[in-house]
Amino acid sequence: MTKYIGLSFSSCVTDIAQGVIDFDSVKKIIAATCSEDPEYLIEMYAKSPWGMRSNLQVDKAVEIGRRLFAEGKVDQPRLRDEPAPNIQDGYWVDAETGHVLSREYVESLRAKRVKEASKPKL
Repeated sequence: MTKYIGLSFSSCVTDIAQGVIDFDSVKKIIAATCSEDPEYLIEMYAKSPWGMRSNLQVDKAVEIGRRLFAEGKVDQPRLRDEPAPNIQDGYWVDAETGHVLSREYVESLRAKRVKEASKPKL
């Protein structure tokens, strides 16, 4: 199974909650956040940006965020006065190759997921 490193806590949790990326394929998330209190951070994200997305189950995003922190999968380099990752080219990286998944590619995965979810169950 391909493992991924995420570079945006908000966007990566959204993708996981929407089934675009499987939780078990996430090696870690290197976040631009800078909070020593994960619960506070998650509560803030639940309001915005997650709460602002009509196509996202906020409770599911909160659960995923908590699980990522609980499993030690969230790194916050800014807590160590180190720079946050650059997400200009994309926010998912193949952990083995270092290849950045383009935003367009992630959107194609999202579209495929939505199409599959809308198929009638037999």
